[in-house]
Amino acid sequence: MVLRSHTGYKFIKRTFSLMLALLLLLNVVTLWRSDGAQAASDGMIRVKLSRLGSPSSVTFRTSGAYTVNGSRLSDGASATVSASSGVLTLTSGGKTLATGTTISVNRTSGGTSCGVRFTSPSLGNLFCGDVIFTASGGAVQTVLRIYIETYLYGVVPYEMSNSFPIEALKAQAVSARTYAMRAKRSGGSYDVTDSTTSQVFRGYTSSYANAIRAVDETRGVCLMSGGSYAQCYYTASNGGQTESAKNIWGGGASYLTVKDDPYDLENPSSIVKSASIAKDGAAISSALEAKILQAAGLNDARIVSVNAAELHTPRYAAPSRTYTRLRLNVTFSVNGETRVRDVNLGTYGDLETHFGLSINSGSNEIVSLSEKDDAFVLSFRRFGHGVGLSQRGAQWMALNYGKNYSEILEFYYPGTSQQRLSLSESLNAGGSVAPTNTPVPIESEDGYTTLQEGDSGEAVKALQTKLKELGFFTGTPLGNYKSLTVAAVRAYQAKNGLTVDGVASPALQKRIFEETVPGVTSTPTIEPSGETLKYGSTGESVKALQRALQKLGYFTGSIGGNYLNQTEEAVRAYQLGNGLTADGVATPEIQRMILKDASAAASDSTSAPTATPAPETSGTAATVKLGNASSRLNVRASASTSSSIVGTLSHGQSVVITGASGAWSRITAGKISGYVMTQYLRTGSTPAAEPTVQPTAAPETDDETLQYGSTGEAVKAIQRKLKELGYFDGSIGGNYLTKTEAAVRAFQATNGLTADGVATKDVQRRILSAASGGDGCNATVSVGGSYLNM
Repeated sequence: MVLRSHTGYKFIKRTFSLMLALLLLLNVVTLWRSDGAQAASDGMIRVKLSRLGSPSSVTFRTSGAYTVNGSRLSDGASATVSASSGVLTLTSGGKTLATGTTISVNRTSGGTSCGVRFTSPSLGNLFCGDVIFTASGGAVQTVLRIYIETYLYGVVPYEMSNSFPIEALKAQAVSARTYAMRAKRSGGSYDVTDSTTSQVFRGYTSSYANAIRAVDETRGVCLMSGGSYAQCYYTASNGGQTESAKNIWGGGASYLTVKDDPYDLENPSSIVKSASIAKDGAAISSALEAKILQAAGLNDARIVSVNAAELHTPRYAAPSRTYTRLRLNVTFSVNGETRVRDVNLGTYGDLETHFGLSINSGSNEIVSLSEKDDAFVLSFRRFGHGVGLSQRGAQWMALNYGKNYSEILEFYYPGTSQQRLSLSESLNAGGSVAPTNTPVPIESEDGYTTLQEGDSGEAVKALQTKLKELGFFTGTPLGNYKSLTVAAVRAYQAKNGLTVDGVASPALQKRIFEETVPGVTSTPTIEPSGETLKYGSTGESVKALQRALQKLGYFTGSIGGNYLNQTEEAVRAYQLGNGLTADGVATPEIQRMILKDASAAASDSTSAPTATPAPETSGTAATVKLGNASSRLNVRASASTSSSIVGTLSHGQSVVITGASGAWSRITAGKISGYVMTQYLRTGSTPAAEPTVQPTAAPETDDETLQYGSTGEAVKAIQRKLKELGYFDGSIGGNYLTKTEAAVRAFQATNGLTADGVATKDVQRRILSAASGGDGCNATVSVGGSYLNM
């Protein structure tokens, strides 16, 4: 975007026009920031499909309906775009549908439901998005306008193998998403290419289930630094040491520095090329001997032995191990005399060429030296520029050290922060929906997010209030993290022997909020707020909701006052259990219901009847046979120290479950169905009627295994059956995602199969042929947790 164009107006002498020009300029400046974070107001990315080359024509076939110039291209239609003298023509079915220098072919639905397959030139996979063809002389340039999450389906499995551990794939997904969002720009015809110039992109295929899962489970997560998208470069293997962006490109972020990477170094899959230099002169090849003699300035001599070896003079400043020279201490025999001298040989372009050790054309490999009894071993490592995340390092961190994706990202991009952005998908350039591109901090393990100077909101206000109670904050809690709040946090840190930086980390907040104020008994409010609470909300109202959900057994996180993933899932679970729309949003009415139920649960726990004693038995678990497989449910146990009260749904069967102390409690369920008992246990009232579940036939299954990421009718079939059996409570959408995987895993566990959540051909047959009634299933009920899985 060229801002100086505003100064070229001829009519700036007129006051109104001048004001208009200035307003336009201010608008442009407001919308544009060089780092791309502000300009990236939606979740669409433009990808130049360079693998198509510069052909004079491009032929494609649609998957899903498209429109072009007001005409419709139906599902399965074939079309050709041809270039001639700088003008494009699109034809389909013998008809010309569009002409011009640019032609846009726009999808009619989002996600992976609409895409094109390029047949000439031919590219595999499905390219989901709007396709923009531009004339470039007699050639056609093709750009795909695609939603960022769908784009990543075609990046992650090609930049990192689909077989890598899921946490490594998640780290790759976040890095690739951040890289792409940072690359977005307002001008030009594209943002990124489909090659290593930007990121490898090969389109969509459902077969890469692990990579798709990694994208889905990190949806919207980007790395930020100073309010901008972080510089998320990554490399195949760094050779055991990350490289500095400054060393490679002359500039870059402060967090892209040189440091040792033991994970990449340990990974046996990291590329390494090695060669030995024998200590015994007689074992050295004539070619290497000639090279050493030339470097030593000796002609009529022979090498007796190589006594020592040392690398020196790195290409970049210490601690870089890009050593350019190898010093050998050599004993020579010259005309019967023995001479010992140091000889220097080059590594890059010298020994590298001699031994065939080259990995990168840029001569930036990490060079190392080791010693054996009979030789010195020279090794070259590093595949790629070495900056940022190492894919082999991430693989090893996840596989052998159990690191999650956040820990991997923190290692390679230290000091950056994760934020989940709400990035909208729009169907075409003219119908873009304004996104809510507001960064929301990722929830910490303790339910808090880092607060620091410049932050504001309810979370800050709550912190100020607590610090005031503790005697550290002297101002009025207004929710603005300024100098007084910084001073209060620093004072608290100093008093407690902590690092004094004035930043309220999640761990520090947890400590502050859990500290007791002498002589003060805090009674949390149970009044609902007057506003809708949803993902991203913060404050005391969220805390009250979290406490109530915790009492009801839905929420297991810390009471941090941040409405993030755990809170949203807890609300969704409550809604499901009460027959409400499960959207995870807590309207004032939903809040009232939750708080009322929590209050009733607290009352019940204080007036619970004394348990009826029964003979003691060994163990703290009982196996309960349910009367109908569809009655599989979670039953909350009471917090009583003497017993855990649970229920089961066998027709007329009394159920006795042992408590932690050996006492017994008893619930008799009459001849009622699992559905009725489930609703009774969840809501305290008996529903009027049980919904009818249509029986699912047991069709022949496809030979293919169904797993996370699979789609289609076969997935729908097992979803219907699993729903009928009581394992699946999602919608029958034909998408094999988290809920379907969990349902399959539960079915497998119940039926003595390997519980991996993968529906092989045999597992599919078992599911589809399973009886819906009769004796039902067996379920072990454990005692002591807040939930018992039946």
